[in-house]
Amino acid sequence: MIKIVLLIVFSLPSYAALELDKKWQIDLLSTLKSQQESYGISARYFLTDRFDINITRSVEVTGFASTLGARYYTGPAGDKCYFVIDCQARYYLGLQVGITESGSISQNSGDSKYSVRSGQYYQMVLGYFNIYADQYVFSADINYNTFVAEPVSKIKRGDRSEAVRDTISQYFSSGLGVGLSFGYLF
Repeated sequence: MIKIVLLIVFSLPSYAALELDKKWQIDLLSTLKSQQESYGISARYFLTDRFDINITRSVEVTGFASTLGARYYTGPAGDKCYFVIDCQARYYLGLQVGITESGSISQNSGDSKYSVRSGQYYQMVLGYFNIYADQYVFSADINYNTFVAEPVSKIKRGDRSEAVRDTISQYFSSGLGVGLSFGYLF
C-alpha cells in the first residue's frame, strides 16, 4: 500500500517554472480523528522546494501534544486552484512522531475525572498544499495515527463503568483522521 502511494505521489506532474522562494511557514491547524479534535500551531522550515521539517504544538481533549515531522512535496502541479484561482498547488507525503502529555479528562459533565499519562504516536500524512499570492497557504490531508506507547488512564473520581473507560480508550485508538491548516509563508 505504501509503495503504491509513493509511486502516485512521485509520478504526479511537475511544473518546474514555479519555485518556493520563502523558507518559513506558520500554520493554524485543526485535526479530527474518531472522537477527538485537536487545534494547534505549527512552525515549518523548508530545507528545499520539496522538503520541510516542522514542529507542532496542539491541544486535545486529553491535554497537550507535541509533534516533530517532515514532509516531501511534489513539484508544483499547476498554477490554478479550483480551476480559476491563481495559486501554486502541490501534493505531499509526511511522517511525524508525537508525544501526548500527562493530563486529566472529565467525563459525564465533570462527574468523573481520569488522569492520563503521556504516550507516543506516529502519524503518516497524505495531502495537498496550495499557496496563494506567494504567501498564504491552505492545506488539507488525510492522516493515520498509531500509538506505540498508548497513554494509560486511571480514575481519580466518579463513574468507573466500562462505557466511560471505552470512551476514553477511543481517544487513543489508531485510525484515520482529516486535517486542515491555514498558514503564512515568510
